[in-house]
Amino acid sequence: MKFIGTIIQRPAWTISFWMLIAAIGVISYYFMPIDLFPDTMPPQVVAMTVVRGASADDVNRRVTTLIDRELKGLTGIKKVVSTSRDEVSSVNAQFEYGTNHASAMTDVINAVNRVSRMFPAGAQSPQFFRITDANRPVITLALRPASGSALDLKAIRILAENDIKENLLRLSGVGKVDVFGANEPEVLVRMDIEKLRQFHIAPSLILKAIGAQNTSLPGGYLESDGRESLVKTLNEARTPEQLAALPMRVQQGGIISLGDVASVSLSVKTPRSIYHGNGEPAIAINILKPENGFAVDGINSVKKYLPELKNRFPEIQFEITTDQEPIITVNVVGMKDALFSAVWLTMLIVLLLLQNLRAAAIVGISIPLSFLSAFAFLYFTPFTINMVTLSGLIIAVGMVVDASIVVVENVYRHLETDGHTVEGVIKGTEEVVFSVWGGMLTTVVVMIPIMFVGGYAQQVLRPLTMTISATLLGSFVAAVTIIPILLKKWFADKETEKPAKTVTDTAPASQSGFIYRMVDAILDATTGIYLSLLNIGLKIRFPLLIVTLIFLAISARIVLPLVGRELMPRMDTGMIIIKADLPPSMTVDEVEKSISKVEKIINSNKHVLSISTVAGSEPGQVSFGAGGLLLQQIDMQVRLTTRDKRSETIWEIMGDWRRQFTLIPELISFSVVEFGATPMA
Repeated sequence: MKFIGTIIQRPAWTISFWMLIAAIGVISYYFMPIDLFPDTMPPQVVAMTVVRGASADDVNRRVTTLIDRELKGLTGIKKVVSTSRDEVSSVNAQFEYGTNHASAMTDVINAVNRVSRMFPAGAQSPQFFRITDANRPVITLALRPASGSALDLKAIRILAENDIKENLLRLSGVGKVDVFGANEPEVLVRMDIEKLRQFHIAPSLILKAIGAQNTSLPGGYLESDGRESLVKTLNEARTPEQLAALPMRVQQGGIISLGDVASVSLSVKTPRSIYHGNGEPAIAINILKPENGFAVDGINSVKKYLPELKNRFPEIQFEITTDQEPIITVNVVGMKDALFSAVWLTMLIVLLLLQNLRAAAIVGISIPLSFLSAFAFLYFTPFTINMVTLSGLIIAVGMVVDASIVVVENVYRHLETDGHTVEGVIKGTEEVVFSVWGGMLTTVVVMIPIMFVGGYAQQVLRPLTMTISATLLGSFVAAVTIIPILLKKWFADKETEKPAKTVTDTAPASQSGFIYRMVDAILDATTGIYLSLLNIGLKIRFPLLIVTLIFLAISARIVLPLVGRELMPRMDTGMIIIKADLPPSMTVDEVEKSISKVEKIINSNKHVLSISTVAGSEPGQVSFGAGGLLLQQIDMQVRLTTRDKRSETIWEIMGDWRRQFTLIPELISFSVVEFGATPMA
């Protein structure tokens, strides 16, 4: 292995290599996107069909059932979830992990098109939406009239769907903007049956006349004086008064206006959805990140632009009702703090055991170099800095120093026996290269099956295992490159104290300080106990093996069921999700009253910061309630203060709310869970 000698004798290439790795690692650390968890959303496609005037039963029988049966035969389909309500069919097709999103979308479109000819008359063309991690809103704004404002929710919805939405879509990191909360404006034409009979006009003729005369059609091009102009026929009603003046011919002869047989007014659609922001009716705006985008970018852009938005629309009160930034920031910052704590604790242990500052410093250098290697690797992957990748770094902290400690210990042994020469450094490093490589490789090989286990586990654990593997590979490269160079610089041809004591050392304890003497005493006592137990175990090998297997079986049989199993550990994230079902016969007003009862219970807790309540759904707005809620289904997100500002845990608060919710008689069922208990939450 002459390359070790070459590395030590000519360190320029090694130093250049690590300077490059350090530069990429630092850039990655400061510029890599930050998220809470990796993307674990399986490929999903929603097919949404609107059938005007159809009841929920008709929609289910004549649309939803046809689509559901057709989609279940697709390749790679995992499950199909269907929802039917008045006028709207929503079918969610979930595919297996690894299915290409574009192929899944094409398969669903083709399947729905095959049965669309059997849809009832009046059914609109189905709409298709991909459900990805980008459909999860990163921040929600609640808009309501400011104090003294002349605007109502209907006017705010018009502004939200036009000016405000367009301004938000221009921001960096914003991929899509959804608007929700009923109050959708529409023109209401209320026909007078008696007058229709008087003029012998059928209601269908009214609809045809409105559709035929209220149009805007292209008329071709007009060439004049060497110039070309676009011509179009414009006959659109801009106001209810203009529509009421629409002329109509009657059978008796003559012409009347639409206003003679009907009243025309600007109204709102029959509400099939409800939104409350912090306990009050409002119009909601969901901000979504772009495909393959990152949450924090969009959140920061919206928060930075929000003051300007308030100045441009002073008659509208803007409030943030859901926000992913606090949970992302708190958890990621906490993980980074834990990482730094693990590093300095590891360095402290290394210093106490090696009992030599320079040797400990050499070993300690492998820690940042290994982490920089991991960040440099992550920079070229689709992964983000999140709780999973940071957990990988924390797990690897104790392992990255193993290789360096072995190299330092063996090199110093050669320096003690063969003299403080460069040859001792080279020989000491060469002897343990394959041992260090084998030890590192056994750990990495264990990670490989986990990287390709498939399904949800692969989505979560692949970033973890790849981060650990990259860190360990970096630690090995550091141990056989930069560590020997530093050993040559600091120890070769110099008399220095031994960096670590072996079991057979007999150096007088008086030569060390009090702390080192105490550490030596603990190590000697631990070594003595270990050797005694080892001797006993070697004498009764087979009985000991049998007893060990018995205890293992007992543990698997008794202890594991007592401890319990969960996909991920619980987290006090300060965010609670509440879902509730009401009787399907309840009207909009009754649903509003029930929501107010639930919100009153929630607001009684002083730690509540915001409440975002969704009931029902609107076609195309899949980021609200997944686009498939009935009017009588409630979906609430509650944001609490952080754990350090609360005396109660999130589970104590949820338990209290559950007890109070049972006293609301109209709640058929409800669930109260913490957001973030698993990445799928």
